[in-house]
Amino acid sequence: MSDDETSRVLGVLSGTHGFLDPRVFDIFDGVDHILHAGDLGSESVAVELEAISPVTAVAGNVDAHLPPGRFPALRLFQAGRTRILIVHEAIARGKPLPALEGQVRDHNADLVIFGHTHQPYVGRPDVAGGEDCFFSIREARERKGSHSPERWAGWWWSPGAGSPAG
Repeated sequence: MSDDETSRVLGVLSGTHGFLDPRVFDIFDGVDHILHAGDLGSESVAVELEAISPVTAVAGNVDAHLPPGRFPALRLFQAGRTRILIVHEAIARGKPLPALEGQVRDHNADLVIFGHTHQPYVGRPDVAGGEDCFFSIREARERKGSHSPERWAGWWWSPGAGSPAG
């Protein structure tokens, strides 16, 4: 687990699939830490992100070829008093995956950041009393008709300000 009491601005992304949009360097300028929720696609994506700020990343379903010691399936990141669980897959058909429910409880997570769905999500599904916030951001992979970066990157949050969902 990382314990970074000074981090106040987090950059979150997922689903880069081996491509890091050059706009991310401006969007993440000034972030204290970057969280990547898997499907990096290439270790070079993490290396490029580390030029901006420290990176905590997990492996996604397209990352089997990446070093598992560097990119495990689950990471716990501590930002102030907020415990953030980072995984790639968390929700299916609007409900948390059963295996994840135990991990949320075991790690006493306040926030779960995930990827995989390529769709944005903020909610409080019924896990351990529904107090945990789940957050996902759209995939960051470039393709024809690429999403604007505001839809896939640049989520800033001050952990001292409480949960992003309210």
